[in-house]
Amino acid sequence: MNSELIDQLSRQLGSNGLPYSIPIHPNLVHLTLGLFIIGMTFDIVGVLFPLEIWVFKYFAITVKRANFFDVGWYNMVASSIITFFTVGAGFYEMLLAAPPTDVKSAWGLQAMQTMIWHGVGGIFLLALIVGMTIWRGWQRFVWGK
Repeated sequence: MNSELIDQLSRQLGSNGLPYSIPIHPNLVHLTLGLFIIGMTFDIVGVLFPLEIWVFKYFAITVKRANFFDVGWYNMVASSIITFFTVGAGFYEMLLAAPPTDVKSAWGLQAMQTMIWHGVGGIFLLALIVGMTIWRGWQRFVWGK
């Protein structure tokens, strides 16, 4: 009876033994990266606006240069906020995961060691994204005055 219950419960677990079927962390990673890349792209388009103004005129799109910087700013702020949840969900799912113990990565690390280094990289990226957003805010609100 006990082994049947354990077998039934193990079939209901998601990947890596998570208690739910769809992991949260990978979805938040893609949201974070998408917001950040879109933010940087709009900032670059805002900088290059004088070179591509003819494209917008050709398509009869009325646009102001400042609007590109606004969209870039809000996307970077959203990315910074979401990244905290992304890193938190990653560590939460790392604590819940039951990684295989007999598998090694290409660098010779066990699965848990690989996840820990992945988490350290996530904290580094969190600091980088938040730092770039603070720098962008400094440019926007202090230097721009």
